[in-house]
Amino acid sequence: MVDAKSMVTASLNGISLGWQRVGMIVLLLTVPLPAAQAQSVDLRIRTVDVAELNGELIDFSLEQGLRLQPAAGGDPLHIPTGELVELHRETTPVQSATPAFQVLLAGGDRLLGQVGASPADQLLLHCRLHTALAIPLDRVQAVITPTGQKPFYRARLDQQLGRSRREDEVLLANGDTVQGFISVFTDQALQFEQGNNTTAIAYDLIVAVLLAEPQEPKRHGITAQLTFADGSRLTVNELRWSADRLELSYFDGTQLGLAAAELQQMEIRGGRWLWLQELDSLLYEQTPGLSLAWPMSRNRNVLGGPLHVGGQQFAHGLGVHSATRITLPLDGKFAALAIQCGLDDVAGQLGEVNASIRVDGVVRWEKNQIRADQPVQTIQVDLRGGKMLELRVDFGANGDIQDCFNWVDGILIKP
Repeated sequence: MVDAKSMVTASLNGISLGWQRVGMIVLLLTVPLPAAQAQSVDLRIRTVDVAELNGELIDFSLEQGLRLQPAAGGDPLHIPTGELVELHRETTPVQSATPAFQVLLAGGDRLLGQVGASPADQLLLHCRLHTALAIPLDRVQAVITPTGQKPFYRARLDQQLGRSRREDEVLLANGDTVQGFISVFTDQALQFEQGNNTTAIAYDLIVAVLLAEPQEPKRHGITAQLTFADGSRLTVNELRWSADRLELSYFDGTQLGLAAAELQQMEIRGGRWLWLQELDSLLYEQTPGLSLAWPMSRNRNVLGGPLHVGGQQFAHGLGVHSATRITLPLDGKFAALAIQCGLDDVAGQLGEVNASIRVDGVVRWEKNQIRADQPVQTIQVDLRGGKMLELRVDFGANGDIQDCFNWVDGILIKP
């Protein structure tokens, strides 16, 4: 068996080299899993050293890392967890026949399912993941109803979700907002207290329930954020994965056993890299072509839509508009930047930019006349010894017309 570093220097056909409220969630019900039967699990993997590696899972744990049989052949590989960025499986997204509630948890997790009659200070959610979870309300940031998931309410939700609040709030479909205290969730309505009055509000009249001051989970060491076929997302600090079964532990120690077939994607956090767009130290400047200023968008394009470049959709990145300068103090913390970029697919035929990446004012990568009909640009930049990183998008031949540009899948790699 060879390790990931040896893998990079090996001759692997077809692989692009270059980088790479407080309480317990209680498990109430577990449906027995199918009898164990060995099945191959094909993965697409990104590490800090390899842009994309394909192979068959042998096994994986957060403690021991990934063992993989490469599709290109050769000896099995052992990749330490801290070197992993993302793992993808080819799965088909599923949708419930009954529109699901979205439960947004503090810390970025998301669960989908049906709200049931709940105990006080908890939310009971029946999930596709074959469990019924009693979630402490102080872990919940928001509950978005099926009504609230309609496109009509998106802008209102985006505005409200990022705001802190001292009281619970209910956003109603008629545009009103009521403030007070959540008494209890039932399977049909929300019991809501305002002073000495308790009101039952049917879910089909509600866009979202926003809870006051949810408790952020304490996360230490390396964790895995799992995305499932139904769109649920869960971050765990213990995980063991064989071909057909996942054994995991949520942050409060709840043990769950799940069918591995439900897993769609895994993202490793706390290893040897960071997502560029998540850093608060990014400094942003934009020079309008005329008078219209464009803010930088994180994980969305500059128009607020998904990030698309070259016909591909990306979950991570920065959406900007020419002319733009993004700078980041390095302070010797990083060894390299691996990133992709290009005009968003929504940019029209007149869109054209010149882009460059500079370290301490020195151009390390540049590409002129980038247009929307071109494939995504894949870049790796050495940052060792650098003090300041700069990402620039300058006007092309047509000024700032239709210049919706994306920096996508950018990771900063630690030494």
